Amino acid sequence: MSNLTRRMPMSVSPLSDLFNAIFEDGPQTTFARSEPDLPLDISETDEEYIIRASMPGYKRDGITLEIDEGVLTVGARHSEEHEEKGERFHRRERRFGSVTRRLRLPDDLAEGDPDAEFADGVPTLRLPKAEKRLPKRIEVR
Repeated sequence: MSNLTRRMPMSVSPLSDLFNAIFEDGPQTTFARSEPDLPLDISETDEEYIIRASMPGYKRDGITLEIDEGVLTVGARHSEEHEEKGERFHRRERRFGSVTRRLRLPDDLAEGDPDAEFADGVPTLRLPKAEKRLPKRIEVR
């Protein structure tokens, strides 16, 4: 009698899942990654963090940006366009409904209002950084 060994394909093995979790998001930064449905670009200058979202087809009044307890929520909603009489679709790939993306913000944000603008389907959020606190030397007397 021969021994049969059952092997798991690499795509569903626990070791493969571990490697995917480590490497699929790239190096970790101060921003924690969450839902991948809404692509974001995150950059920084010496004075601020800049977050841009890709939202083609969305209108300004359908976009929400909210910061609560160090978490930024970017959301958008748009409704389905109505089908014209006599029009038959061969393919419908455009998405309708809502998308949401949440990410934890770094701790070095300044108090106050961030700046947001919307142009060409790209909302841009600018979050000012707090002034760097330099180490304080304490003199012993």
